Amino acid sequence: MNKNKIKIVKDEKIYLEDAMTNLGKMIEEKDEKIIELKKDVSMLRTEKDDSKENLNEINLADEFKYLDIEKPKLSSTPVIFIFIYIREKKLKK
Repeated sequence: MNKNKIKIVKDEKIYLEDAMTNLGKMIEEKDEKIIELKKDVSMLRTEKDDSKENLNEINLADEFKYLDIEKPKLSSTPVIFIFIYIREKKLKK
């Protein structure tokens, strides 16, 4: 028999197997928590993006207000093109 081998008694083996099982469960729980945190972060990013879009719409509405033209009628030139023009002009600055 090799002298370098460590002899593990039956009780120690059971204890080590239990410890490995518990560590495996802890890792699974941590992985689940990480997945939940990633979902939360994703939702927060979405909310942040939504609020940015709302701010952009408000800013565009303010800029449109300062153009000194009448409120467009539904049958007039689509307002979206005017907003796109203002937005592109703003992005170029």
